[in-house]
Amino acid sequence: MAGGRHLLRDVLTVAGQELAESLRTRRALLLLILFCGGTVAGTWAFTAFLRTVEAQLVEALGLDAGVTGGATTALWKSSFFRRVMINMAGHNADLAEALLQFTPLGLFFGWLTMSLGPWLVALSSSGRLAEEIWSGSVRFVVCRTTRLAWVCGKFLGQAVLLLVALLLSGLAAWLTGWLRIETFHGAAVLRDLLLLAPKAWVYGLAFLGLVTALSMCCRSPGVANALGVAALLGVTAAYHTARHFAGGGWRRIFDAVQLVLPNHHYFDLMRPDWTHALPAAVFLLALGLAYLVLGYARLARRDL
Repeated sequence: MAGGRHLLRDVLTVAGQELAESLRTRRALLLLILFCGGTVAGTWAFTAFLRTVEAQLVEALGLDAGVTGGATTALWKSSFFRRVMINMAGHNADLAEALLQFTPLGLFFGWLTMSLGPWLVALSSSGRLAEEIWSGSVRFVVCRTTRLAWVCGKFLGQAVLLLVALLLSGLAAWLTGWLRIETFHGAAVLRDLLLLAPKAWVYGLAFLGLVTALSMCCRSPGVANALGVAALLGVTAAYHTARHFAGGGWRRIFDAVQLVLPNHHYFDLMRPDWTHALPAAVFLLALGLAYLVLGYARLARRDL
C-alpha cells in the first residue's frame, strides 16, 4: 500500500511538472492554438457549406429565406439524406440512424476532432520523452523516482493537455456556430459537444500511448517525431488494408488485425448509446496502455 501511494504521488508530481514545462515553453499554448484554430476554421467552413445548402433548398422545401438552419434541419430528417448517411456508414442502417441523432454541428465536431486529433497528438507529443533522454535530464528525475513513475507522469500530463485542448475546441465550435447560424439550437449542440469531446479524448489516448511508446525507444527527438507520424500512417494503412481483405475462412485473420488497431473502434465510440461506446472506450484505453507497456519494456532495459 505504501509503495502504491508513493508511486501515485510521484506520477502526479511528474505530471504536474510536465504541465508546468508545457506552459513555460508555450507548448500548451501551441497545442491549444492548433486544436481551437483548426476547429474554428473547420466549423466556419462547415457553416458556410450549410449556407450554400440553405440557398439551394429554401425554394424546394418552401422555407423562409435568410434563416440558416431551417432547411438543414429538414434535410437532416429527410429519407434522402438518411440513405446518403447509410451509404457513408458502409451500408449500416443502424449506425447511420445512431449518428443522425446528433445535431449537424455536433456530428461535424466529432468527425473533425477524431480525424485530426491523432495527427496533432503525433506532431505534439511524439518527441516528449525522447527530448529528455537525448538531453540527459531524465537521469536527474530517475534518481528521485522510478522510470515507471516518470513514464506514467509524462503520459498523464500529456493526456490532461489533450483533454483541455478538446474541451476548449468544443467551446470554440459552439461559439462559432452561435455566431454563424441563425436558428442555432445551443442546448442540443452543447450536449453533443460535451459528449463527443471526451470520446475524442479517449480515441486520442490510444494514439498518445502509441507515440509515447515510440518516444521511449529513441534518443533523438527528431527521429521520435518522424516515427510518430510514420506509425500513424502505418496504423491507418493497416486498418484500411485489413478492412478491405477481411472475410470468411482464412481471411478472418484480418478481423483480428482490425481489432488491435484504434481506427476499428471509431464508429462504435461515436455512437450516442453507451452499449456500443463504452466497450469501445474501454478497448481503446486498453490499447493505449498496451502500447505504453511495450515501450516501457524497452525503456526498462536501456542505459539512460
